[in-house]
Formats: sequence, C-alpha cells, structure tokens
Amino acid sequence: MADKTSIQEAAQALFCALADYVGSANIDKTFDVVTYRNYDLFKSFWENDKRYSSQKINDVFNKVVDAPGVTINDIQRLFESDVTWYYSSVQIAKKIVKEAEKIDSSFSKIKSVGWKDLMYVRGDSDVMKNIEKLFKLAQKNEEKLNSIPGGGGTAPLSDVNKWSPADIYFASDLAKRKIKETLREKSSPNSKMNYAVLNTLVSNLIESGDLLPLSLKKQPRDVTIKKVNFDRTAEMKYVSQYKYHKLKWESYRPGVARDLTILINPQNPFSKIVVRHDAAGDGGGVFKGEIVLDKNARGGSFSRGPFIAVIRTVDSSFASRLESQIIKDQQEFAKAKKSILPLKQKNRILYDKLNGENSGVYMNPSFKMLADWLNSNRKRSDTFVQQAYSYMSSRSENSGRFVIAK
Repeated sequence: MADKTSIQEAAQALFCALADYVGSANIDKTFDVVTYRNYDLFKSFWENDKRYSSQKINDVFNKVVDAPGVTINDIQRLFESDVTWYYSSVQIAKKIVKEAEKIDSSFSKIKSVGWKDLMYVRGDSDVMKNIEKLFKLAQKNEEKLNSIPGGGGTAPLSDVNKWSPADIYFASDLAKRKIKETLREKSSPNSKMNYAVLNTLVSNLIESGDLLPLSLKKQPRDVTIKKVNFDRTAEMKYVSQYKYHKLKWESYRPGVARDLTILINPQNPFSKIVVRHDAAGDGGGVFKGEIVLDKNARGGSFSRGPFIAVIRTVDSSFASRLESQIIKDQQEFAKAKKSILPLKQKNRILYDKLNGENSGVYMNPSFKMLADWLNSNRKRSDTFVQQAYSYMSSRSENSGRFVIAK
C-alpha cells in the first residue's frame, strides 16, 4: 500500500480532475461539502447525476490521474478514516477552478466544462520524475557557492524540494513532450543544464497553460491560492518582512531546552527558525532545523550542509569555523553515546534521558558559537534570516515557479 502522503496528494489530484470536468459555472453546487458532507454522498451524487454519470470516479482516476502506487481504494479509505481530507481536497480543487486565470490567463480554459488535454500527476515518470532528473543535472553542473571566495549569492539547492515543493502537477501532452525533449538534449555530454534553463522551461509552460506545479497544504475550510517566484521583486519584498527579532537559547543545563530558537516576526510569535540536534540519530546524531510560519505550519527544513551553505552566503569565514565545531561536537557526542549504548536494551528510559543530556552537553559549544554570532551583528543576522527563509521555503533566486494551495 502507498504511504499516507502519496495517497493524500493523489486524492487532491483526483478532485482537481473532477473539478476541471465540472467547470467553474457549476462548481459551487457540485462541490458542496454541506450537501455532500462525506465522500460516499459525493460519489453517489456524481454517479447518479446525468451530467457526470458517464464518467465514473474510478474511470476518471484511471483516465486523467497518473499517481503510481496509489489506487482509488486507497483514496476512499483515506476519506473514510479522516473526512477532513475529503473537505480539503474538495475545497482546494474548487478554489483552483474558480481562480485559475489569476495564476495565469492561459489557465482560464480550466473554468469551462470538460477536460482540456490536462493530466493530473503525482510521482509520475513523464512529468515529476523527468523534472527531477533535469533538476539533478542542473544541480550537478551549477558552480558550488563555497568555491567562491568570500561567499555571496545564494546557497546551492540541496534537493528538488528546495527548487520547487510541488506535490502534484497539471500537465498537458505538450508539457510532457517539452520536458522529455529538454531532458534528452541536456543529457548530452556536450550540453550543460543549469537552473536558469530549468526555470525558463517551467515558466514558459506555465505561461502557455500547459503546466501547473501545485504545493498542497491541508485546508478543509477557507483556501488561499498563492503564486511563488512569479515576480522576483515581489518575492524579495515578501521575504524582507522576516528579520532577526529575538533569540531564545540558554547554555545547556538539565531542565533547559536544547533547541536554539530565532523569532523572526514580532507580529507573529509562532514565526521562527528552530535549530536542534536530534540525539536519536545514529552515531553523532543529526544537526537540523526548520522554519515555522504559524502555529501549525512548517515552512521548510534543513540539515547541517545546507544550513552551513546559507551562513556562508553572509559570512564564509564563520561558516567554516561553525561547521568544524559542529563536526567536532558530534564526534564527542558519538563517543558518549557509545559508552551508554548497553543501557539501550536494559533501561530505555534511562538511556534516552542520558542521551538527551549528552546532546545538550556536547553540542553546547556549537550552539553557543551560533548564538554569539547571531547576537553580535543584527544587520548581518537579518540577512541570514532572510537567506535561510528563502532557502527553506523554496524562494531563492534559483528556485522555480509554483503555486501554494492552503
């Protein structure tokens, strides 16, 4: 059986396909979660209404949705176990159909009744897998930022989600052909791929109404559609609202939280960057962090390598020193973990307690080093926050266009 995230994303693709078939004129009455308060009621209505009964939902899924590994039964079980995923799938699909032309005028064709040569894909070979192959070619050929003396620019993208976090795509046959042709051309030993080529390809396909990368956030009620990376000036203005506001961190002692938290928006106490050491990981554990935009909304994450690369864009010398310190601290922590490892089977509660304390003790020099650096120059720390936010939320200069539905 497919994993839960794959099923959730395929469920959204299915309802986007159904909404496209309905069109904007009838969408409010058809996609009505008050009248059709669960999936069974919606399915019964759909398959008995003369306007839609010729297109059984199972057939729609097989005909215009390409989600390898997911079945229609998986989606039905998802809706039965958590009706809010049904609500979210309905509301997002309805919003996209009603506001398609706000994304780009070429998408106004979705508003009319019937399908328009679009497939709704999640994890497919022709679109998502081929785009990922193009990204990897670009990633491989891009100049590494840390080779530039003094740093500057943007951090290199560590994975395809930092380029675009799209969960599903709407794609035409033309988009599939163009993506495939570009992959064939750029796979040649004499032809190098880069982010500019990839971004131009995707932008052109969006502007012609042939491709729509969609990032999904569960939203059972009021849905918002937001374009990302369509306007660089607007993007920079949006990112500039986030700054180094306040640091929450204390040198470690038992009872004190090990995380380092940077508050980045004085108007929103939930908006923060959290840096932590995961003591549960193998060996030296995992240095990682995430950005939180609201009470329950994560905006992206990072591991040690990308985190250091972001710092390198504002202070390359410090980035190298911090990376060395983190590696040293993780090595010391790994030794301490090894010494208590026999406890893991005998007394797991005590083992976890000691392991957590060791994390606080041995990683403390790295966190203190980072805290001192953040507090020593507020203007530089503002730049770091904005660079980190841009990287983690896929808004860097190298990231591609996508649309968030939340």
